[in-house]
Amino acid sequence: MEADLTAEDYLEASGLAWTHLRPSMFMQNLLGSAASIAGEGALYAPLGDTRAALVDVRDIAAVAVKALTERGHEGKAYTITGPEALTYGEVAGKLTAALGKPVRYVDVPPDQFK
Repeated sequence: MEADLTAEDYLEASGLAWTHLRPSMFMQNLLGSAASIAGEGALYAPLGDTRAALVDVRDIAAVAVKALTERGHEGKAYTITGPEALTYGEVAGKLTAALGKPVRYVDVPPDQFK
């Protein structure tokens, strides 16, 4: 049974006050694709049509500051997401609009992505 415990379970059982922050996929992870977006106009990822609500790490930090400096967050868990769940095809469309040049999403197998 012990192997099924998560880090959150251990923290909750520790007797310490706790607050869990559960962010979704970090928006800044897209920076790892900057070279292929700039050079090829391509965003490569093994995500198919999966939707993700990308969240800026600065927003996660803002939630953490409140949880650490204000009372009332002990024993709570917060799921932190971005404003909308997008496919990477939709992310590519938003990058196209922001950059003024075409960006396409290329779904690649996980092994090839590594």
